[in-house]
Amino acid sequence: MPLVSQMLIHARGTRGAPRKLRDPRFMREVPTSAVDATLRRVFAELSVARPELGLPFRGVEFADVLLDARADLRGDFPLLSPAAVVALLCELARVERRSGPRLSAQVAIVAQRLHLAMTRYLCTYRETAVGAVLVEPTIDPGRWAAFARRRGTLALVLCDALRSTLLLDMERRLRNPIELRRILQDRRATVVVDVLGCVQYRHERWHCRLRAQTWNEHGHYCDHASAIVRPLAPLGSWHWLDGFFNRHRELLQAAVRAAAPESDDADDWAPRLRDWLRANVRGALRRAGVMPGLRRAIRACLPYDPAQLALACRVRRVPTAPLSGFDLMELLAAEAEYRKLALESRALMHLCSVHTHPVRLAWPNEPQHLKSQLHELGLRRAGWRLLCRHGTRVYAALLRDEHDNEDMVALAIAAANLVAACQRPGLPPPELMRQLAEIEDQNTTDDPLVPMPLLRAAWDAALALPTRHARRAFAADAFARAVTWWRCARDRPSVPPGIPWAWFDARTTAWEQRERALRTADAWQWTGPVAAFECQGVRVVPLESMVALWDEGLAMRHCVGGVNFAKACLAGTRRVYSLRDARSGRRLATASCVRKPGEAWREGQVAGFANRDATRADVLAASRELLDALNAAHGANRVDESTVTGDGVRAA
Repeated sequence: MPLVSQMLIHARGTRGAPRKLRDPRFMREVPTSAVDATLRRVFAELSVARPELGLPFRGVEFADVLLDARADLRGDFPLLSPAAVVALLCELARVERRSGPRLSAQVAIVAQRLHLAMTRYLCTYRETAVGAVLVEPTIDPGRWAAFARRRGTLALVLCDALRSTLLLDMERRLRNPIELRRILQDRRATVVVDVLGCVQYRHERWHCRLRAQTWNEHGHYCDHASAIVRPLAPLGSWHWLDGFFNRHRELLQAAVRAAAPESDDADDWAPRLRDWLRANVRGALRRAGVMPGLRRAIRACLPYDPAQLALACRVRRVPTAPLSGFDLMELLAAEAEYRKLALESRALMHLCSVHTHPVRLAWPNEPQHLKSQLHELGLRRAGWRLLCRHGTRVYAALLRDEHDNEDMVALAIAAANLVAACQRPGLPPPELMRQLAEIEDQNTTDDPLVPMPLLRAAWDAALALPTRHARRAFAADAFARAVTWWRCARDRPSVPPGIPWAWFDARTTAWEQRERALRTADAWQWTGPVAAFECQGVRVVPLESMVALWDEGLAMRHCVGGVNFAKACLAGTRRVYSLRDARSGRRLATASCVRKPGEAWREGQVAGFANRDATRADVLAASRELLDALNAAHGANRVDESTVTGDGVRAA
C-alpha cells in the first residue's frame, strides 16, 4: 500500500517504521484538472450539506488538504471520525462510478489519505479515553479485509471505517452504566452494571443521569427507557448483537452499495461483510476484557434467583439443546417438578426439557409420565432402560444444531432402540455414532439409522482395535463406506444376526467396484473451459468424467457422484471441481458452479466432507477464483460447448 509507511510513522504505539523516504513520484503536485475539480466539488458539497459529519474544513480548503501530494510526507491530515470517512468514501464511490476508470487511481490515493486521517483520530481518542477502549487503529488495511482485496483500496478503507464506526458506537453505549430492572418475588429492584469500568459500581437508582440500555424479549439490544427487561436469549449468546447491527442497517446498506454496485455482488458481499464486522466486534469485546461485565449484566436482569439460574444452566449445558428463553421461563414454572426429576433421574432432564416443547398440553416431568409418552412414539422397554442409565450419551453424537425438538426426540428413540438391540454392555464407541450423523445427508431411504447387525459387527470390530486413533480411522473409512453401501444400494441383502464384520466389508468392496465399473463402461466425458490451476496453496482440479465424479463423491461422502450431476455436466450447465491441498493432494472440498443457457456462471455449492460448509479462507478464495475464471472463459467464448464422448444416458 502506498501509504503504509507513513501510517506506521504517524500512528502511536506501532513498530517497524521505515527509515527510507517515499518514492519521489509521490511528492509531485497534483495538477489542476477535471479530476481535481470533480473531487473538490464533492468535498465542498459535503461540507455544506452534511454538517453532522464534523468536517474540520469548509469548502475548497478541505479538498486542498486531501489533494495535496506533499501532505503524504508532512502527515498533517485533519482528524476525521470514522463516520465522516464512511460518508466521504460512499460519495467517492458514486463519483468513481459516474466518471469511469479515469478517476480510480486518484480516488484510491484520496481513500488512503482518509484512512490516515481516521488513524490519527483514533490514536488521539485512545489517549484521552478513560477505562477500557474497544476501537484500535488499523495500520495496514490489506491484512484485515483480504476478502475485499480485489475490490480495490476504497473498499478496504471502507471496511475499516465501518468497523471503527461500530466499535465507537458500541463503546459509547457501554460507557453509560446499564440500568437493569429486575422483579424477584413480586419485588422490584434496579441493578446498575458498569461494563467498561468508567464509574464506580453502585446498586441504586439513577433517575436523571442513567439511560436504560437492555435486551428485549428476543435477546436483541434495545435503547429506550421504558423497555421491560426480560433477556430470554440463551445465556452467554450473541443474539443481542443482531439488534445492534439492525440499528446500523442503513449505514451497512450504503457501504455495500458503494463497494459492490452490482446487485449480484451486493447479495454475495453483504452477508460476508456482516459476518466479518460481527467477528471484529466480538474480538474487540474479548480483547478489552468487558465480557465479564456483559455476562454480569445479562445475569443481573434475569428474573430468578441464583438457585434457579443454576438449574437453568444445568439443563442448558446438555448437548445442542435449543432451549430459548421462553423454554427457560416455562422450565422455571415447573421448577419443583424438575428438581424432583433431577434427584430421581438426572439422565432424563434433557429429554424432558426437549420433549415438553412440542407437547404443551402435558408436562412429562415425572419419569413414568415421560415413559408412557415415549412408548407411544415407539420406544421399547430395553431402550427406556438404556436412556435411564446413560441419558444423553446414547444419542448426543447424532444431534446437530439444525435439529428441532421433534427430530431430537425421534433420534433419541431410534438410537436407544438400536443400541439396546445390539445386546452389548455399555455404549458403542462415539466415533461410530458420529459417522452416522455425518453421513445422514446421504440417506436415500427412509431408514434413520443402520440395521442392528451392521452396528453390532462394527462395534465388535472397533473394540478389537488397540488404540483410539485406530478406532477413529476405522469409523472414518471402513464403517463410513459400509453405511454408504447400505443406504445407497438398490438391492440390499437380508442380514441375519451374528454376521461378522468381514461379511459387511466384502459386500461393501464388491458394491463399490460394481458401481465404478458401470460408470467406466458408460464412458461419459466432457471438457470444461478452465483447466487445473493453483490458488493460495489450493489445487483446483476439474472433474471431467463420470468416474471422477464417483471417486470424489465416495471420498468426500456426498452426492456429487450421482447420475444427475453427470447429466448436468454433460449438458454443460454444471461444472464440478475438486479443491485439494497443493502439497499433500488431500481433498479439501468440492466446488460446483451452475448456469442457465446463455447466462453467466454462478456458485452452486462449496461442500466439504459429508456436505459440511467449507469455511477455510484459502478454499473459499480458490472457489471465487474458479468462478471468475469460468465467467472469463464464458465471456471469451459464449458457446462453451462440451466435448462429449459416449452416447446414451444410463443410470448406474
